[in-house]
Amino acid sequence: MLFVVTNQALCPDSFLYRIKEIARAKPERIILREKNLSDDAYFHLAEQCYDMVRAQGVKLFLNRWNPGCLTTGFLHLSFSEFKTVLPRVSDKVICGTSVHSLEEAMEAEKAGAHYIIAGHIYETNCKKGLAGRGLDFLNTICSAVRIPVYAIGGMTAENACHVLDTGANGICVMSHLMQCKNPFEETKRLVRLCAIQKAKLKTF
Repeated sequence: MLFVVTNQALCPDSFLYRIKEIARAKPERIILREKNLSDDAYFHLAEQCYDMVRAQGVKLFLNRWNPGCLTTGFLHLSFSEFKTVLPRVSDKVICGTSVHSLEEAMEAEKAGAHYIIAGHIYETNCKKGLAGRGLDFLNTICSAVRIPVYAIGGMTAENACHVLDTGANGICVMSHLMQCKNPFEETKRLVRLCAIQKAKLKTF
């Protein structure tokens, strides 16, 4: 399964065009990150993205809490915000969080997270100067929790198979898909790779 995480500051072209092309390739989910926007600007952008993403059968996850955002049905929050917000979230909302340690992963599961994103696995420009936590870290988390685990940080077509071999349910990609020349083809390629690897693992 492929998650796409947005960062319009990285885009060399129109952000909305890029989101449309990515959605057309049908990743499982798109997380509208955009941490640098004000609340008003963020939710305006979410409105612009929502219909084009939903039209392709793709789930748009909001990365910011607001009672009005619950109509989308999908939230992804930082670990600290997740712990504060979760008691106010309807059972009808799918809510996940990002974790950076085994302890956080286990706490998130216990608190009721529907899934977690674990990272960063490989070195990435988004975390310059910080070494990746590696596949052993990811494997430990996948073995410790029963909810789906998705890996983030330096994900590429070349390392996706190794990541999915750990038991992770999928990968999250941001920088590459925000900057590549052909977002539709690159997203489609990653979706296909995830599907092929998932099918292989089922045969063992």
